[in-house]
Amino acid sequence: MAYRLRGRRPGTGRRDPARARAAGRRLRLYLLLAAAMSGLYSVVLTLVPGRVVLYEAGAAGAGLLLALLALGGLAVDVIVGRLVARFGARAVLWSGILVLAAGASLLFAVRHMASLVGSVAALGIGLGLLGAPILGGLASAAAENQVKAQALNAVWQRIGGLVAAVFLARVLVSADDWLAAGAVALLLVTLAAATASLRRSDQGQTGRAGAGEEVRRPADRLVATVRGSPLLGAGVTMNVATAILLIVGSSFYPLVLVEMRLPELLVPGLVGREALGIVAVVAARMIGDRARLDRLWVGCAVVGTATLLAMPLVSAPLAVVVLFSLQGPATSLAILLGNVRTFDGTTPHNRLIGYAACMVSMRVSSIAVPLVLGLVVEVSAHLAMAVAGLGLLAVVVAYVRLVVRARSVRSNGGG
Repeated sequence: MAYRLRGRRPGTGRRDPARARAAGRRLRLYLLLAAAMSGLYSVVLTLVPGRVVLYEAGAAGAGLLLALLALGGLAVDVIVGRLVARFGARAVLWSGILVLAAGASLLFAVRHMASLVGSVAALGIGLGLLGAPILGGLASAAAENQVKAQALNAVWQRIGGLVAAVFLARVLVSADDWLAAGAVALLLVTLAAATASLRRSDQGQTGRAGAGEEVRRPADRLVATVRGSPLLGAGVTMNVATAILLIVGSSFYPLVLVEMRLPELLVPGLVGREALGIVAVVAARMIGDRARLDRLWVGCAVVGTATLLAMPLVSAPLAVVVLFSLQGPATSLAILLGNVRTFDGTTPHNRLIGYAACMVSMRVSSIAVPLVLGLVVEVSAHLAMAVAGLGLLAVVVAYVRLVVRARSVRSNGGG
């Protein structure tokens, strides 16, 4: 596999231009798929609490719906390996796109809570069908250039977040859906176009090889794979951090602003977060070294934790925007390192199941986090931010322990 991804002829050290072009094309397609999927997820995370505000269902209602979104994805995460092995990545991606289109249509076309519940469940299932095939395909297409490729992935995701920030404040306080509907439609069309461009050889890069063993008992295989690799465990843990930061930023930060009666600060806060996130990822791409990236993320995550814990202590609008913006580097680097560490902790044989494990960890976190924060928000949205900060601090400690364990295993000749 390696010589194909590097664009070299088998048995020689010479570069094959045709293979190099094919490898570059495959990587670009998966980067586009990952960016569109992330953009859609970010938009949905803000649309859901926006709808709750319009329907006056309360913060606890927002938490329940966000948990339902994650539960829909969790329902398919543990079987996505079986689906890819049986039908191929392209068929699974098409299924996810069609389910997403149905959920989005229901979200915008019907105006009552029952339709909102149904649309959120469909959107969760659709996102679940996309996650592991896209992330596994991207990691395999990047081969040994993981940091550079995942940095590009994170940059494009954050650029998408910057674009989304232009209309998210409007979505939060307005019943006018045309802009949000247009953004969702554009992202779905992008997913469809990239999926249609995938060739049979491209699908093979998602880790389909050896999938027969992986999917005989999906849940057991998933747990065993994570336990057997500390680096994969670090990747799984990083996805928990990503879930906390994304849900807090896209769903509960707007509720803080509503509580402060300052919804117009949503755009400045999101723009600041995404801009700092892009700067951090560009720096990470230049650094490259895994150990230094670990230290960089831990530092940024400590800052992010401090900003969340400080939220209840500030009331000045500018301070709230600055504190929220400082969470950007931790968010972007969590996306990058989560994918890199998952690649490092897997082989081509179990890579798809490794990324499925990461998606499961994100889904479970995306169920627990909004449920807990939704209840705390009923007391105070600022207090919910502090609770999220404690959760992020626990994740930082867990990640450091897993990386240290992985280095110990490697130094003792275990990997």
